[in-house]
Amino acid sequence: MIFAANLADLEPGRGLKLATENGDIAVFKDTTGEVFAIDDRCNHLGASLAQGTCTDGIVDCWLHHGQYSAKSGETLRYPAHGSLNTYPVEIRDGEVWVDPKQA
Repeated sequence: MIFAANLADLEPGRGLKLATENGDIAVFKDTTGEVFAIDDRCNHLGASLAQGTCTDGIVDCWLHHGQYSAKSGETLRYPAHGSLNTYPVEIRDGEVWVDPKQA
């Protein structure tokens, strides 16, 4: 597990890019308060998903508005296609930790 952010510093619906040895991960505190971690690159044109939004468990790419399930990584709306990896998240004493090895 690696430290991503303090939970209080994550703005609901907004993303944070977490750089790891295996690639970047987008970390979101959803508008419902749940925290998700998903591959940072949209599989349409490679835009950073951390620049997008996460509402009601749906990650929306800012570039062309392809959508993914924040829980499963499955594509929900074109032009996104295929699926993305999601990663386990733990909240410990107000800190967000992500396991980048368990996709």
